[in-house]
Amino acid sequence: MNSANALPLADHARTLNARRSPRCAHLKANGDRCGSPAVSGQDLCYFHAKALADERPVRFPVLEDANAIQVAVMMVMDGVYRHHMPYKTAALLLYGLQIASANLRFLRLEPDPAP
Repeated sequence: MNSANALPLADHARTLNARRSPRCAHLKANGDRCGSPAVSGQDLCYFHAKALADERPVRFPVLEDANAIQVAVMMVMDGVYRHHMPYKTAALLLYGLQIASANLRFLRLEPDPAP
């Protein structure tokens, strides 16, 4: 074994424990699991626990990928069609979704790697 690539025993044990830690239970709009480590004693990672804390009657998906943005667009359209959402509110939401869509290529939800 090459000693340059070998992890010290303590680092190896921490890596194994991290890989066994519970994972975030959030399902993205495309059906994939988040996969980030869950906050201790919770079912969600830090990002999704904060993002999903709002308890509104109709909740938009977390805008983390193109599928989620598409679902949100459909929800706005349905709200306008069923007369549950004022046009001004819909226009502002659609503008925000347009910005979110343009920002997708810059979006990085994974934490920075440890130094």
